[in-house]
Amino acid sequence: MKKGGAAGSGVLVVDEAGVHLFERSAIEKADYRGARLAIQAGPRLIEKGERPGIRSDDKKPGNRTVIGADARGRLALAVVVGPSSALSGPTLYELMDLLGKKGLGRSAHPELRFAFALNLDGGPSTGLAVRHPKHGSSTTEAAPVLSVLALRAKR
Repeated sequence: MKKGGAAGSGVLVVDEAGVHLFERSAIEKADYRGARLAIQAGPRLIEKGERPGIRSDDKKPGNRTVIGADARGRLALAVVVGPSSALSGPTLYELMDLLGKKGLGRSAHPELRFAFALNLDGGPSTGLAVRHPKHGSSTTEAAPVLSVLALRAKR
């Protein structure tokens, strides 16, 4: 086993073949060679094979930012914000259920459920801005953010 991987930490890789999730302690250089995106964070909310990544509920709510792949294998991003503050969103356990088979998987569009998901950040730094002529929107973070993840459509 490699050093440097915290329990539950994962690496999401996007390459020509698709979107992949690796355990931080098991990834090899060959797994991200040629990647368009590789990002390490944690915990892994939903493991490959749609298995639960969170084993118990710590009862700590918060706004959340998640990246992963939907049931069709497409890159998926979710920002879940509670109604009143940075501490009013779901717990990680609740988020796992919401994004997976028990939540989105039971909706009118089950293909939108996350096949696997990696928690990026939460709390007051959670925010989202979408620039699109028809679907633009934003959720402002509650505190200053020092880094961002910017994605753009393939042209």
